[in-house]
Amino acid sequence: MTGGGNLYAVGGRGGGVVLTNLDRYTPATDTWTSLAPMPTARAGLVTGIMLSLARAGGETAPLLLTALGNDFLNLNLLRPMASLPVQIFNYAMSPYEDWHAKAWGSALVLIAVIGALSLVARFATKGQRPG
Repeated sequence: MTGGGNLYAVGGRGGGVVLTNLDRYTPATDTWTSLAPMPTARAGLVTGIMLSLARAGGETAPLLLTALGNDFLNLNLLRPMASLPVQIFNYAMSPYEDWHAKAWGSALVLIAVIGALSLVARFATKGQRPG
């Protein structure tokens, strides 16, 4: 890539690693200058994947449409399947006190899973923020 009489070498791949370097060659002085490294899209991709997993696990409305309120585990992806938010709702609405305790425990598990996914996203994108 050229600009202003200079030649720019931008990123690439080397040895299976994505290179984020940006170098400028000035023909007038026959010198190479290293510029600030370019940010990669990894942080945005990992964040998007983790948010979609957390939303799919935590939002009840899409799960009500896809799980269809089944109470049993089903390994066939084309059949109704159990989901944690639906179970929490069913147990919370029941008249039994022990089911209420199970609903609270399930809600805690769901929050812990979403928190763990958020931590994974933070560690996977560590050092990828510009600035």
